[in-house]
Amino acid sequence: MTYGHITLLLVSMTCFISHNSLGQTDTVDTYLFMGHPRDDFRDQRLLQHVEFIDYDKFDLLLLGGDLLGNTSADLYDLAYCNRVFSLSSNSTHLAAGNHDVMNMSNLLAYTQKPRFYAFSRKNITFLILDTEISPPDIGPEQLQLIQSVTDTLSYSDYLIVVHHRILWMIYNPDLASDLNAVAGSTSSLTSTNFDTQVYPILREASNKGVSVLCLAGDRTNYPISYQTTDGITFIASGMRGTAADTDNHVVLLRHNLNTGSVSWQFETLANIDTLAKNLNHLYRYQTDRNIYPNPSHDILWIANDITDPLKEIRIYTPDGMLVFQQTGFIAIDQVMLDVSTLKPGLYIIQTITSVTHNKKIRID
Repeated sequence: MTYGHITLLLVSMTCFISHNSLGQTDTVDTYLFMGHPRDDFRDQRLLQHVEFIDYDKFDLLLLGGDLLGNTSADLYDLAYCNRVFSLSSNSTHLAAGNHDVMNMSNLLAYTQKPRFYAFSRKNITFLILDTEISPPDIGPEQLQLIQSVTDTLSYSDYLIVVHHRILWMIYNPDLASDLNAVAGSTSSLTSTNFDTQVYPILREASNKGVSVLCLAGDRTNYPISYQTTDGITFIASGMRGTAADTDNHVVLLRHNLNTGSVSWQFETLANIDTLAKNLNHLYRYQTDRNIYPNPSHDILWIANDITDPLKEIRIYTPDGMLVFQQTGFIAIDQVMLDVSTLKPGLYIIQTITSVTHNKKIRID
């Protein structure tokens, strides 16, 4: 084992990776890391709280994989994930998990990014790895990418590595007792080249003065983190599809643009802001209904199933204020809605038939 002395931090906490400045008003960018957000009680759905998070509040969304039980086999399911996460956005980055890769052509068509890649943002370099190409190992092409990135880190103070399987737990005696608390896609592994081939490269970066942080998104029963004597921080925080929002954790990273420093903390899913203050009345019967175009400028078209016709349409602001309401629809298969009077921004549109349907929409 090449990690050296390990400090375990198995509780929700805040870790300052570098010093914070005092006596000034700081400009801070916020990044959200989220792993394994699928809901095991609802077939091919995300956790309800995840569906309505106000993602516009974050400068980056880092996804640790396993979005759904089978994310990519059906384009309908990918379209649903795309509506929630904006997968092709330059602000969204997915490290695919074993439940995401059944149809890689479908997945890459939505992410519009390679399976693994690097990008830089201000003084941070991000590595998005794919642990599903040659599990349990990181293959030659990704090793070459990691090496080339660490060789050219002269303009970055931080290296943040996002991946799915928690490969750094394998061969680690200090974490052996915690393997029972992680998903089988990690705990079933008996070997990996992470400690012999990946970790030494990360250590090279750390020795150059670069702060290295690895974020793993496979399911964990509780958040896990530790830091090696080389100064490398490892974090595992994949949510459970059967747990309450108060027991599931994400990772918040705050990048102080004045000092260049990065801090991070575990946060419960329940404490992440959503588009609606009271979600219960907005997605009690959350399902999809064909509403397009989305985003829209002035007109929305809404499918109207005449066997279960529309009774009412409501539109809410992110804080739950009702700004539009219409009833009295005739028996046609498409309803046209004029939304030109609404201010640009995010809304929740609620369509009521024999059940209630809700969907996030954007007005440009």
